[in-house]
Amino acid sequence: MLARVASVTVLPDQERLVIESACRDLIARYAVLVDDGRADEVPHLFTEDGSWTAPGVTMEGRDELVAGFGRRARNTSRVSRHVCTNFHLSQVTEDEALGSVYLTLFRHDRDGGGEGAPPDARPALVGVYRDRFVCLDGRWLIANRRLEVDFIGAPT
Repeated sequence: MLARVASVTVLPDQERLVIESACRDLIARYAVLVDDGRADEVPHLFTEDGSWTAPGVTMEGRDELVAGFGRRARNTSRVSRHVCTNFHLSQVTEDEALGSVYLTLFRHDRDGGGEGAPPDARPALVGVYRDRFVCLDGRWLIANRRLEVDFIGAPT
């Protein structure tokens, strides 16, 4: 049961927690898939018309997401770790949520695909993802993901 307060829909706490959990899971799955070399599975976390943007890069729609994340999956010399913290949903309704999560990205391209730890542990970048999530047919998906970069590390 929903309550209306000054034209804003207020969800019951339990329903909001379920939505927050689903959105938090999408963020974690995104990071794990990319970092585990399975970035080609990431487009399935997005809506058909979903988008992913970062400074200098825009992917709109399933075909562009498949192509872009497919390139990342084939880059087997790259090691990355997406450290996502401070997850927050600013607006939540039954079928849409707006949120953000801080990103500290560690990334290293190994010469020749070699093994071993990268020579440097400084972050490649620090920023924030701004996300819009939607619920389609009972399943929460990312509709839009935008990376805002606050700090850039030294190239690796």
